[in-house]
Amino acid sequence: MTTTNKMPIIKNENNINNNNNNNGNGTPIITTTKTTTNKIPIIKNENGIDNGNNNWEEFQLFKNKLDLKKTLFSAQSFIWKEIKNEQQTEYVGVIGNNIIVLRYKEGSEQDIIQYKFIDSNKRINYNGSGDDGIIMKKEDRIKILKDYFYLELDINQLFKQWRNDEIKDDNDEKLHQLNKQFRKVGDKFSGLRLTRQNPVDCLFSFICSQNNNVGRITTLVNGLVQTYGSKITDYQGIDYYKFPTLNQLSLATIEELNQLGFGYRSRYVVETCKQVLEKGGIEWLNQLKSKSHPEAQKELTTLMGVGKKVADCVSLMSLENTNAVAVDTHIYQLSKKYLPSLTKKSTSLTPKLYQEISNLWETTFGNHAGWAQTYLFANELSIFKDQKSNNNNNNNNNNNNNNNNNNNNIKNNNIKLELKNEENNQTIIKNEINESNSNDNNLIKKENLKRKIITRKTTEINDNLNNKNKKKK
Repeated sequence: MTTTNKMPIIKNENNINNNNNNNGNGTPIITTTKTTTNKIPIIKNENGIDNGNNNWEEFQLFKNKLDLKKTLFSAQSFIWKEIKNEQQTEYVGVIGNNIIVLRYKEGSEQDIIQYKFIDSNKRINYNGSGDDGIIMKKEDRIKILKDYFYLELDINQLFKQWRNDEIKDDNDEKLHQLNKQFRKVGDKFSGLRLTRQNPVDCLFSFICSQNNNVGRITTLVNGLVQTYGSKITDYQGIDYYKFPTLNQLSLATIEELNQLGFGYRSRYVVETCKQVLEKGGIEWLNQLKSKSHPEAQKELTTLMGVGKKVADCVSLMSLENTNAVAVDTHIYQLSKKYLPSLTKKSTSLTPKLYQEISNLWETTFGNHAGWAQTYLFANELSIFKDQKSNNNNNNNNNNNNNNNNNNNNIKNNNIKLELKNEENNQTIIKNEINESNSNDNNLIKKENLKRKIITRKTTEINDNLNNKNKKKK
């Protein structure tokens, strides 16, 4: 099977004791994807002891980068949430039978991940037998997270390959256009990792993705999970559910799914579930991990509603075929943009053209082409474009504020100058009065003139100040 290059393995087992009273609490072992929360209230451990936020366990990345936000919101999984608390940002979802809470350790420069596994009894990082009878310890929890985020692979080495760092000059004709594009966007998404999900979760999530945007896919997947999955527990007032098993999904009807907004996809979910169960269920899906990418794609496309794109998403994100490139409209347009030869070909994505593009990406990026593709795909997502736009808006606002401040300073200086000029005018008037002070009548006239001028000038200046202050507001 085609999966991964032999990359340098991160040797440290990350059995770090972070002195946070990690007295252990429970959870089973599986792989999935899921939902989220808000601020962190205190959760009691198995002994009912209120130990506040001291239940965190942690492991170190050793510079093997993991950007939680970009990974969890790059349209690989649709049930994670970002929770911005007063102190730190946390990411909450579900893997297997547990709610998972992730965050960076403060002061670690995002090199230490802290986590909580919360089971159906609200036990945190429980060292014992979970709901499924599987005994779990800290090393098991770390292994689940390392598997989920492909932390056995060194992303820094892969980056060099995807950038094609052997070619130093960006203008070198030998450097492929896709490598050039990766050099432009790669650093922005540094730490975006591939996820290794449960095949059932991944399959039905991407059936929801057909002709859909990320927002609606998220709504459909969450609807499926909350309607047919088993509740784990609540966390911060929000209920969390395991992804439904095939047996649970087999109870779904087309009418029910239509009510959830699935439309034509309702039949795909119902029929695909039947087909997978007939083929052997989760065991059939898991055995596809031993197949090559073309073989896995061929078998998956026998399912109703599963075309090459959905099959390749499942292959890439749950069957360990990291060379699988899912060619959707985004990737097709991206390929046309950076590969001018494609513009002369068919405007529709035919099976032949799909394979040609997929092969091209694999030739360019190697055995982890599917992972490299997620970077260029993420660069097209609105969630990350909005971030860039917000940053630009903030910069523009700062520039506008600076310009306004400068303009206000100029206005204030002009007003000061007017006052100074008025003082000079008053001095001149005084001199004139003194010089013409020949008799009382002339003196009275001059004094009256002085008062009139001063009053008029003062009124004008005050009016100007008031008008400018109004404009400023």
